[in-house]
Amino acid sequence: MSSRIWLVPVGVAALVIGVASWPAAAQDCTPAWDLAFSNPGANEDVRTLAFWDDGTGRALYAGGSFTSVGGIDANYIAKWDGQKWTSLGEGTSAPDGGVQWEPGSGIPLPYVRVIYPVTEETALGPPRLYVGGNFTHAGGQLVNGIATWDGANWAPVGGGFGGFQLTVRGLLMWDDGTGQALYACGFFTEAEGKPASLIAKWDGTQWTEVGGGLGGAQDSPTALNMLLWDDGLGEALYVWGGFGFAGDHVSSTHNIAKWDGVEWHTLGDGMDGRVSTAAVWDDGTGEALYAGGRFTTADGEPAEHIAKWDGERWTELGGGTSGGTGGYVYWLFPYNDGTGEALYAVGEFDQAGDVPANYIAKWDGLQWSAVGGGFDGTTWILLGETADPVFRGLYVGGLFHTVDGQAGSKIARWVGCPVPDEPTEPDPPVTDPDPGTGPGDEPGDEPTEPPVTEPGDGSSDPTTDPDPADNDNDDASVPDGPLPGPQLPTGDSQEPADDAGGNGSSQDAGADGSGSGGGAAPCGALGLVPLSAMSATLVGWTAFRRFTGSPTGRRCRTARRTNADN
Repeated sequence: MSSRIWLVPVGVAALVIGVASWPAAAQDCTPAWDLAFSNPGANEDVRTLAFWDDGTGRALYAGGSFTSVGGIDANYIAKWDGQKWTSLGEGTSAPDGGVQWEPGSGIPLPYVRVIYPVTEETALGPPRLYVGGNFTHAGGQLVNGIATWDGANWAPVGGGFGGFQLTVRGLLMWDDGTGQALYACGFFTEAEGKPASLIAKWDGTQWTEVGGGLGGAQDSPTALNMLLWDDGLGEALYVWGGFGFAGDHVSSTHNIAKWDGVEWHTLGDGMDGRVSTAAVWDDGTGEALYAGGRFTTADGEPAEHIAKWDGERWTELGGGTSGGTGGYVYWLFPYNDGTGEALYAVGEFDQAGDVPANYIAKWDGLQWSAVGGGFDGTTWILLGETADPVFRGLYVGGLFHTVDGQAGSKIARWVGCPVPDEPTEPDPPVTDPDPGTGPGDEPGDEPTEPPVTEPGDGSSDPTTDPDPADNDNDDASVPDGPLPGPQLPTGDSQEPADDAGGNGSSQDAGADGSGSGGGAAPCGALGLVPLSAMSATLVGWTAFRRFTGSPTGRRCRTARRTNADN
């Protein structure tokens, strides 16, 4: 009796194994809140967030009104390297009492409202971290609202700013055609002793006003943050907050305006209330500018706290946000947690459209959905990372005490999954990162803090201080996103809303950057196969095709190559 030995091509075996592993590969990750990161958290609210490498490794930087975070003492600013928190020297301070939001109140407010990282050499100098806020000193030096940190030392940026209720809320690097410069906005009336209403730019030598500045509309007008966007007519600087005019000729800007380097422009009829945040995102129908804040109409039409600008007109988003302690939106950030690209929003709401959503929600272009169990109080800022496995996740700062129903104080992390075309290394175990806690915004800008049942605070502007209890002339209380920005509703008698100022600074930048992730869809079912199995499978198909004469291998290789080209 004879026996036969059948030789099966290695690739075929790999294919079988790969196919068997597809379901597991597609289901082995589910986004969730990292509760360890939020404990012990920070003792007061977190208003601004940014990623930066000071030469010793990339880290997450957080600023706000906290004096301790992750179990360490830190004066209003600290960094997390993925394992532990550390302070930045002496941090910021206001030894003379700081900015007083109410005459004679004696309330010192040396808070950090915006952190803006520059990751490469620019005309203004080497990489560094620019920090703005209500403080007068940094590292013991007089800086008047703005300073730089090079990884070891603090330094002033010219003579800084002046004016009652001095606060720097947004920072951004841009070349308007006359040379690269650092733009700053907030609540100030002068820069280095010269007139500069709410916005100014630093060319490395001196501060100068920008197009006549911004003002009007409120008792305490303020500019909460900025971002760059090309609407098809050329890149321009978009500024938002609580103001009614821009420059000497443009009136009725209604809380948001565009500076092209030469003149100011309106965006339709604007909003009827303070704009706290803005972000650029493509929902699949084309790139557009999204804005959130304390308004209820945009272009004169209903728009509950969030709207979309397509370059010609404003439209509302699925019913907007409502409930909570005002329904306001303080920060917007495009992010892909592995389940698809979406626009995330935080603020003072507990409902998005007709969906219950506790202080955080996401819009996928068609509908709203909740993000886990959310929080028990105001959220100010958002910052996401998808590529770096050490920091992968969506970070949230605020004035909350609980995260997803569990104890979590003022800073949180939504851990996402690798997006399709990114490395699939697993996240390192989070032993106990020691997040931070940050105090609220200035008076009148912070939302009402929920009863402290558990750690957590939730009222402050994201990245910069969105809107609520803020002391920086935002909308009654706002930081802003770096401020990325916070803001308060127009006419707020309290400190202008610290609306996180959403999406202005507080991002990882080269000269201004930030990042959230995205990824192309995988090529058919093969996209679910681990790279190693895929490689073996393709090799196997080639061998199998030669061994059997099957044309299937050719089609498989072609499909994969097309996906790679995408």
